Amino acid sequence: MSRKLKVDLAILEDVFKKRAAGYSYKWLIETYQLPIVETTLHRYYERYRLHGLEGLQTRKSNQRYSKGFKEKVVQEYVNGHGSLQSLTIAYNIPSLQILKNWVMRHTLGKEMKVYLPKPEVCIP
Repeated sequence: MSRKLKVDLAILEDVFKKRAAGYSYKWLIETYQLPIVETTLHRYYERYRLHGLEGLQTRKSNQRYSKGFKEKVVQEYVNGHGSLQSLTIAYNIPSLQILKNWVMRHTLGKEMKVYLPKPEVCIP
């Protein structure tokens, strides 16, 4: 998922209420003239169901994950306890590529890195 949603959160919330009432993704996209495909709307909806609107809000900076968290999610994938997509939704990881990178590092035997925030620089 890119950093910025292609649809306003208020519209999505209304769309998700209709989805919960049984309307199809295709009908919702056509009716609301959403600039996204069905798979994207489905992914948004699943994030919303599990994490509420917070799961869809844009992050202003990159999320930081602990080494233990990365290893836990990768092990779940490797052990067949979820697909890349289901695990990114369940753990509110913003894109499939992030998890793909972790899995690739794991398969290549590389250590999971933990990125620490850069200290702020103050200029008087």
